[in-house]
Amino acid sequence: MIKVWFKKLIVATSVCTFIWILYNLAVEYTVCGPEPYSFLSEHCFADTRTHSYKYLINEEDICKPFPDKIFLLIIVPSRTSEFEERQAVRETWGSLAVHNKEIRLVFMLGYRPEMYNHGLKTESEKHHDIIQEDFYDSYRNLSIKSEAILRFAQTFCSGVKYILKVDVDVLMDLPALIKYLRERNETNMIMGNVFSFSRPYRNKRSKWYLDKISYPLTYLPQYVSGASYVVSGDAANKLLSVALSTKIYFLEDVFITGIVRTRAAVKLIHNRKFIVYRKSFVDICWFENKISGHPYTKEQMRDMWSEQVQNKTCTWTLRFFYMLYDILFCR
Repeated sequence: MIKVWFKKLIVATSVCTFIWILYNLAVEYTVCGPEPYSFLSEHCFADTRTHSYKYLINEEDICKPFPDKIFLLIIVPSRTSEFEERQAVRETWGSLAVHNKEIRLVFMLGYRPEMYNHGLKTESEKHHDIIQEDFYDSYRNLSIKSEAILRFAQTFCSGVKYILKVDVDVLMDLPALIKYLRERNETNMIMGNVFSFSRPYRNKRSKWYLDKISYPLTYLPQYVSGASYVVSGDAANKLLSVALSTKIYFLEDVFITGIVRTRAAVKLIHNRKFIVYRKSFVDICWFENKISGHPYTKEQMRDMWSEQVQNKTCTWTLRFFYMLYDILFCR
């Protein structure tokens, strides 16, 4: 009888130990508290900053006279030198924003004193879609650039329904995106391709390196790919306010859509139609039933757009191949 009781005790102890190990794998305790709640830690993530950069070029009337009638504000972060890439956006999917009362398109830039900026003013006078602040434009300052995006939306387009942040090398299907947003009518959200249970890069040679002192947690928060994502207008104000009271990290998507979003209690929506392949097919047939594709060169973007405008016929075999590819590799 004692042997039976002892065996049951061993089994119960083993089960409890196993559950405890699983729990600690999922919820790790750090100097910031238990993950994933540690992002709320004032000790680890609180900060006080101001976004006091000045506008060098601005289009403050872009959403007038009725900012609350704008359904989608598109803001494309770009570098001064990327004139041809901006032009490719204007001539392809971005052309749908021209003369559309519900859509606005602008490009957000920082400043590089060593770059030639005279041509930028000429470009601005011609297209009226350039926004430039005087922060130093670099990869390490992408989070500042995203704060600038939120600041511009809050200041000059405060009534906008949705904000699309999209990189200059992304191809968008705006009609598909607008249709989706109208059907869902979501608020207080960020939508894109969600990454979960990602670990920070600890290799010093990586461009995404995060040291354990500045980021002591084992996992990154849930976040969306920074290539393209949508923020609801009501969430933008919260995100900017919380961002300026949060310790800044240079990984823009992790910072804005992960850490800041968590602290601001903004919900995250995964949409697998926001494609984040490192190499996308240069074929409009592959792009069917997708909202965004990434990355594309300016030449590839024009080729894809030309195929779309010409209503290229897609064979069932090609559609079947791409369907299988998406099932196997699409996140």
